[in-house]
Amino acid sequence: MEHSNKANTIILKEFLRDKIKDKEPCAEEKDCVEKGRSSQIVKICKDKVYKGPPNYSELTFNINEKSIDGDTLNYVKLNNHDMNLLIQSIFNYHYFDDKHLEKYEEICQLCDSKKKNKCTYSMVSKKMKGIEDIQKKKHKNQTRKKKIFTYYEGYTVKYIKKNSLNLEDYIQNNIYIDRKNSKDVHEFLDRIVGYISQLFNTLDFLHKEIQFHHCDPKAGQILIIDKHTILLSDFDKVTFTLNINNSPVRVINNYYYESITRIVNEATRMRSDLFPRKNTHYEKLCFLSSILLCFGFKNNSNKNIQFKYLYDLLLEKLANKNIIEYKQENRIFIKPSNNTFDSSMYINYKLIHPSLGNGDRLGLSSKLITIENKTNLFLEVKQLNSVINIDTDNKIKPSTNIKSKQFHTEQIYRKKTYSKKRLASF
Repeated sequence: MEHSNKANTIILKEFLRDKIKDKEPCAEEKDCVEKGRSSQIVKICKDKVYKGPPNYSELTFNINEKSIDGDTLNYVKLNNHDMNLLIQSIFNYHYFDDKHLEKYEEICQLCDSKKKNKCTYSMVSKKMKGIEDIQKKKHKNQTRKKKIFTYYEGYTVKYIKKNSLNLEDYIQNNIYIDRKNSKDVHEFLDRIVGYISQLFNTLDFLHKEIQFHHCDPKAGQILIIDKHTILLSDFDKVTFTLNINNSPVRVINNYYYESITRIVNEATRMRSDLFPRKNTHYEKLCFLSSILLCFGFKNNSNKNIQFKYLYDLLLEKLANKNIIEYKQENRIFIKPSNNTFDSSMYINYKLIHPSLGNGDRLGLSSKLITIENKTNLFLEVKQLNSVINIDTDNKIKPSTNIKSKQFHTEQIYRKKTYSKKRLASF
């Protein structure tokens, strides 16, 4: 097995090298803004977004093995940049065409003119335009000179001509919506319900196909394409299963805190878990708790009380759609399609209000979640599987396993359906 892992390590490294070698220089664009708090360089320009490592270093990872109860687990630890490159390359495979996932359109070479031979790569994707805010739509006929509007109950907010690009922005930019205008309130919240439903369906699909977990689940990672569609993003902190030469390999993050996992939150611990979980309930709860905490502002409990009716109504709408169950002892459960839920894992409703305004803080949003029983959370070695395979020719192919026929059938169906949708859009 050790020899096989050495060969598979070479295959994976060659696959990634092939994605970034001999690339054209990145286009010179003006008026770009650098954003992001992670180690990667993120440049947002007029029509495109550039993401990549600050400098390129040679691939140093190795596929390792670990014996567990007589079975052998193969796994590889990747840094954030290699992880992002690998998973976006997989998502570019046409099996995922009809799924709204962040993926690059091209990769270009980015060099520092001040430092010779300091070059790296950048993944280029289309910039999301976002959607017009409900408030902006309501007041778009106002003159430009009027920048302050009174919405209700004596509160005033500055009107900024800016679209909402992600779900966190969308909630925060519309939070002062006039509660007396029921049409606007329901439009605002119904969109969020639709976005959450899409998000949960996407997470379930990825878990089923490649045992994927998003390990940085926050509202800001949910980009908005239009009024009805979202795009899941930020994949430098994920885990999934990939077949290499039709042998399952668990892909996890390489982090220094692995030795202090007891003091980090559960969502952060997921990044270095060797095994996938049996379902996506926990990350769904993390996303939902982050979304709920966007309905307010930090350290402003008295002012935040006015927004309670909004997230209460949102929870009611989610329950009516059978997405959650939350009437039992102020506990919010994820409700799967079979109408059963794990009663040992839930959001504590009483913790929402004191934490409002912290939707961007994973450490705080994850504290809303209680896991009473942590036994039997994970799949076993024998259950590791992926419909995606990389072999010696550096190409992504369907795995040659029990699912291969089903994969091939779904692949053809998805391709035809996606083509029809694209034709219909013209």
